Amino acid sequence: MRSPQELWFRLRQESANLALAIHPPRLAAEQPAPLAFLPAPEVVAERLRGTPLEAEILALAEKILAHRFSLLGVEIETGPRIQWRRDYLAGIETRSVYFRNISYLDRARAGDHKIIWELNRHQHLVVLAQALLLSGDQRFETELRMQFESWESDNPLQRGINWASALEVAFRVLSWIWVYHLIGAGWDAAFRRRFLL
Repeated sequence: MRSPQELWFRLRQESANLALAIHPPRLAAEQPAPLAFLPAPEVVAERLRGTPLEAEILALAEKILAHRFSLLGVEIETGPRIQWRRDYLAGIETRSVYFRNISYLDRARAGDHKIIWELNRHQHLVVLAQALLLSGDQRFETELRMQFESWESDNPLQRGINWASALEVAFRVLSWIWVYHLIGAGWDAAFRRRFLL
């Protein structure tokens, strides 16, 4: 049995979540670079040119362009459009409903949330940003933009399995910060504000 204090806390927490869903926060127009204390990415990229690491990054980026992802010891192929709430191994996709209404621990209804979340951590986007920085190949930037737009469309704030874990949101944000650090300054201001700030 839950105490009245816990019930009151949970009620306030759910009210705050619903308020965020109804009125998403507005961010400032410009923000400072989040990793300005690190070496300039261009300098690091120049040092990596012609190394085995550069070749490995470019090979991984090519697989990502083909929508082939190595996740938790298996490789999945998503096809042309990534379905961000889908467990590709089980063939199950959850709906875009309020995140608290998703039984993500029920494999029969949601699939394996670990596989879904691993793709949605967006660590592969960091590889695309590295490949763009190393090669200048605009296919990588096009894919980055397409995946950001696709993800935003499929995962509105607090809707869907990808909002069910604050830890997963944090992992995703870390990836976005690295993408911004590596190549975001070269993007137009509207795109930076929309996805990376």
